[in-house]
Amino acid sequence: MNKDYYKIGEVSKKCSIPIKTLRYYDEIGLIKPEYIEEQNNYRYYTKEQMVTIYIIRKLKNLDFSLKEIKSILEDNNTKAIETSIEKKLQEISEKIALLQKSYESGENFLARLKRGAIILDHYDKGVLNEYDKDIDVVKIEEISEKNLYFIRKPIIAYNNAGVTLDRWIEIREVAESKNLKTRGPIMLTYYENLLDQFLYKDCDVEFAIEVDEYRDEPSFRKFGGFQAVTCIHVGDYSNIVQTYLKMIQFINLNRDKYAIDGYPTDEFIISPVDINNIDEHITRVIIPIKKLQK
Repeated sequence: MNKDYYKIGEVSKKCSIPIKTLRYYDEIGLIKPEYIEEQNNYRYYTKEQMVTIYIIRKLKNLDFSLKEIKSILEDNNTKAIETSIEKKLQEISEKIALLQKSYESGENFLARLKRGAIILDHYDKGVLNEYDKDIDVVKIEEISEKNLYFIRKPIIAYNNAGVTLDRWIEIREVAESKNLKTRGPIMLTYYENLLDQFLYKDCDVEFAIEVDEYRDEPSFRKFGGFQAVTCIHVGDYSNIVQTYLKMIQFINLNRDKYAIDGYPTDEFIISPVDINNIDEHITRVIIPIKKLQK
């Protein structure tokens, strides 16, 4: 046997490709052994074929299909390989971008779930500490400024207890179609008199989500940079009117110091479209206020 021939086992070992794979390549005509011994059906490859097998392996690692690899091998020139790899790298880059987007989305969702889990854990225990001291407690705080992408539309006979699923889906999908990096929970702002959203009236409702980038376009706005009365509501969203009433009572008790100065916003830490368990829904209510001059 010519010393330049190599048994399939040797080729498999040197090129780190299973024998089964080499036989499959033979079956589909990607690369056939140069010589097959008639007596025992042993397959033998040349050095040149080993180079080709190594090229196949390298292209396979770049996620080329066997059909694409066969076409590259048939062209057998540098320009063809260059063009094919440039195209493949573009495809890989797009996949990486999609995976990064999925990772960031999952990371943001996980952060909300962890925040919600801490609140629920201490809420169930009923022990006041640094984590749950704000639960069900009305307080005044500074709302940090953030960028929002929003969709604002009137809803006929609005029912706050119902989940407006199409709106929840719409805000995320439109933001995604605009290649916006979203973060944080969905926020609902009611551009009506306080408590109108609970009276089955036509309601001007804004669905919004925080985004990294602010654009000088109609559907972008700043949110925050003001003082607000806030309270965290745990449980069934249909009962959130009780939290609103408690907040209004707090404002009335401090009417010599503060006055409502804007429209209420519900921030869904754990929302009805995150988990189908109303006992674990968590909403932060934000009512902007201004300090009165003495």
